[in-house]
Amino acid sequence: MSFKKGQTFVIDRNNVIIQSLLNPDLSEDIAARRFIHAGGQWHCRALCGTLDYHIKRRGYTNEKMEERTGISSRVIQDYRKKKDSNITLQIVLALCVGLNLQPDFSYDLILKSGFNIMTAKDEHLIYRYLIEYHHIENIFIWNEKLQDAGIPQQLPKNGDKMTAPEK
Repeated sequence: MSFKKGQTFVIDRNNVIIQSLLNPDLSEDIAARRFIHAGGQWHCRALCGTLDYHIKRRGYTNEKMEERTGISSRVIQDYRKKKDSNITLQIVLALCVGLNLQPDFSYDLILKSGFNIMTAKDEHLIYRYLIEYHHIENIFIWNEKLQDAGIPQQLPKNGDKMTAPEK
């Protein structure tokens, strides 16, 4: 493959060239990595735009996300609107499980939040296991599995606003 000056490429998370674009109107934004192309549409590369996209795609409200994640609806609203939010890995993981994101979407959201869990740290191995094999479960199941694995930092529970599902 030959590269031509002015040609823009979309790169996936493994830095593999997946598509060549010749649209000069988008080249600056794509080169600045502000957008990704997925499902025939352009999506924001920032945490806020991606989180907002997934919440809308699921048809959830901030209040529904609060129920599913243990994160207050006000904080979720802030994460959906602000590009420079101060976020922790545990909150991002809670958002992933609250949205029941498929693994690729979870990894994308984690990367956009500025975290890398693709390391050999025990904690990161457990997080990847949960993302890969338990993405359709809820935050209570994840917290049980984290506790069983000896991970001291549990995902948010937000006081009395959440109740564990009956077994």
